[in-house]
Amino acid sequence: MKKRLIACLLILCTLFSVSSMAFAAPMTAQLAIEATWVDAGDFREGLARVFDGEKWGYINTDGTVVIEPTWDIAGDFSEGFAAVALVESGEETQTPDKETWYFINYNGEICYDLGENNGYYYDTLPYVSGLSNGTYLIAPGGGSTYSLGTIRPEATLPIESFPSGTAYKDGYTIVSAAATGTFTRPDELERLVGVLGVEALPDMLVDLNGTVTWDADWGVILAVDNGLVTYHSRTAGLWGIDTIDGKELVKAEIEDLVYRRTNGTYAVFSEGYATVIIDNICYAVDTSGNLTELEVAALGRYAEGLFP
Repeated sequence: MKKRLIACLLILCTLFSVSSMAFAAPMTAQLAIEATWVDAGDFREGLARVFDGEKWGYINTDGTVVIEPTWDIAGDFSEGFAAVALVESGEETQTPDKETWYFINYNGEICYDLGENNGYYYDTLPYVSGLSNGTYLIAPGGGSTYSLGTIRPEATLPIESFPSGTAYKDGYTIVSAAATGTFTRPDELERLVGVLGVEALPDMLVDLNGTVTWDADWGVILAVDNGLVTYHSRTAGLWGIDTIDGKELVKAEIEDLVYRRTNGTYAVFSEGYATVIIDNICYAVDTSGNLTELEVAALGRYAEGLFP
């Protein structure tokens, strides 16, 4: 069995022409931090959020508490800050919680007061996401309209509100064509806005200057990764990958794919590779559009030289 596993890894490395790429193999784990927390998040920028059963705080990679558990809601660190909140619980099930939100730094100091939010038990997103490109997604409790905020003192964002969308990533926000703001839609897209209902409208990309990028075949846009757009085709009904200027990288024949949501955005590519399924076959696709078949049923996102 061991020889077969080694042979498979060697074949994979040859296929990818990347000596460090392989499947994740079993390994012996060593306990680095004692299991003293009720819940915990992943490490981000050297800190992980931890829950003591009542409040959230943060530890470093040694397990040392660097920010005492004082928060009712806590997000991961991104771009030097984490979104946190204090909550006053509603008296009844249908009474919203009163949330007061902040951005804190690595020392636990409050750097930005983000205001208050009425939180409902059925809300699927936190009121404030983590930072991405200095911006963050604002999802008011109980509502269906979102907006964006920024910590950039010089920035005036061109987006005001939208029924669906993301924070900025790689210089673009993904928003529904129903969004409002100081931008101009292409004529064809403007005509669609005039005849289609909000839920039927496609997504578009808007940069920080308000310039709109859109392709007629882009329906739902999932992610922008280093100039590559992962979208759901309006004609084929499957996923495809284009360059930012609309050139086809991977034909719209992807049935499923692996993605990650973080800081109000989505990512499909990780360290230069995406994991996709075409005709029930699992492939790794690189940023040049090269597909390499993987002889497994399904995989996770490529990271640190491994497909889990």
